[in-house]
Amino acid sequence: MQEWKAKFKNLEEEREKMYEEMVGVINENKRVIKELQESNKELEVYASTLEKALENTAYKGKEVSEVKNKTRTLNCFLSKVEMALWFATSFGLQLDSLSVKELGTGILHSLQVSNNTKEKPQGSKYQNLSQDEKQKIEQILFLLDKYCVGDAFYHELSMTFNGLPRSYLVKQCQDDLNKLCHIEPLQGKYIGAKVSSVKSLFQEHIQDYLNQNPSYNINDDKIKIKINGDGARMTRNSNFILLSFSILQTEESVMSAKGNRTIAIVNGSESYQTLQEAFGEIFEDINNMISSGKLTVNDKEINTEFFLGGDYKFILLMLGLKGATSNYACAWCKVQKADRWKIGESYIPYNMPPFARSLEEICKMSSQSKGNFCCDKKPLLNIELDHIVVGELHLMLRVTDILMKNLINECLNCDKDDDLNRKKGEPQGLHLRKLIQVFWSCGVSFDVWELRNADGKASGKYDWTSLLGTDKKIILEELPDKMKTFLHSDTSDAIIKVWKGFGNLYKIVNNWAPDEDPSIFFHPSQGMGTRLSSTEWQKGGL
Repeated sequence: MQEWKAKFKNLEEEREKMYEEMVGVINENKRVIKELQESNKELEVYASTLEKALENTAYKGKEVSEVKNKTRTLNCFLSKVEMALWFATSFGLQLDSLSVKELGTGILHSLQVSNNTKEKPQGSKYQNLSQDEKQKIEQILFLLDKYCVGDAFYHELSMTFNGLPRSYLVKQCQDDLNKLCHIEPLQGKYIGAKVSSVKSLFQEHIQDYLNQNPSYNINDDKIKIKINGDGARMTRNSNFILLSFSILQTEESVMSAKGNRTIAIVNGSESYQTLQEAFGEIFEDINNMISSGKLTVNDKEINTEFFLGGDYKFILLMLGLKGATSNYACAWCKVQKADRWKIGESYIPYNMPPFARSLEEICKMSSQSKGNFCCDKKPLLNIELDHIVVGELHLMLRVTDILMKNLINECLNCDKDDDLNRKKGEPQGLHLRKLIQVFWSCGVSFDVWELRNADGKASGKYDWTSLLGTDKKIILEELPDKMKTFLHSDTSDAIIKVWKGFGNLYKIVNNWAPDEDPSIFFHPSQGMGTRLSSTEWQKGGL
């Protein structure tokens, strides 16, 4: 017993100590429970507040598929998504884009989340955009201009499909680009526009050429500036005249839009009066530069030489001559129209007095009422006649129009003769059918049809597909070798010679490095004229 008491003599003390520890733990638990209860009350109040906020901000409008302005509805939806995914940053993530699909239609929408809206000023402007965004808008503007898409169409498109830049940003980009080119309205009654300074435009274009050709010798060489003009009928009541220029040293670029710069454009009839009144100031500036013979570009004097080009009607108007059907319609000589086909053995007499014209003579004769050789008015530009050239494309288009017309008439005449001997039920119009098939075999879409009178009956007159310059070049190259399949043997050789003869002439005219000897062109053209006036050319002649 004594040993047991000695062993557990402190048992009472241990019990008291344990009891005190248990009381302390119980009090601590009560304190924690009380704090948790208070936190729960705060969370309940916060939760109820959120529920009320959600009730007030809940979307009660129409579905996306039912609304017209989908962009506004999708933006509202996106703002609620950003609110719902507030915890994304705690995971180290940031919402960048969202892809959703309409339940009703199945249309997909790709929504872009703007994470730096606070940094952008209110009412974003084109100038405030990043370089990538500006480049995207410039590409869209280029496509709109290239395919002649109107602003109203793009506005509706951007409102329908999300992700496209807003139309007002494209308009701002367009305005900024327009500021780079100084354009002024034409003076007088004509509707049109022109550059503010023709001289500055020439200087800018010449500087671009010099930068691209550092080896150009400004002391010995001359910059050859060609003034071009052409009229085009746009609608039944509107006709436009375009005035442009190019630098001939750029070679093949002259044949493309890249190598030509627009000087002015006017909405009006293609006449001498229109050109004089609408472009009078421009012609005056150009004449001053012609008389000077030099232009100052970056403090350097550049020698210049001016040329004039266009279709034949435009050239006659610029020279103040009467129309192409007048008695003396040639722009370079005074040959009478009844003698134009009398091609002699030499071209020299037509290029020397008394036959040859000159700019000074035209100016003098324009003031005469009689014996003026159709010099009706003063020339608008002081460019010598040996610097005036008809556009080779206009020559080719006009001549091929006549050749095609006579070729179709030849086939119609052959069908008319052959169909008389055909039995009822046999196929008719075989020559014209074969002609159309040959055009198709050349890769050119072509057809011929008979016109109808007002009562719906056949008129006996025919029309055919109007071909572009590229198609006519293909036909001029490939058609002559296939003509025997649809022409009569008695006229096919003469027609083929004419087509091939003009094809060879066009190659000479279209050569980038032509022979300086005019006889290289004169003698083939002389032979072609002889063939046209021969008796072999009976049915398909000019």
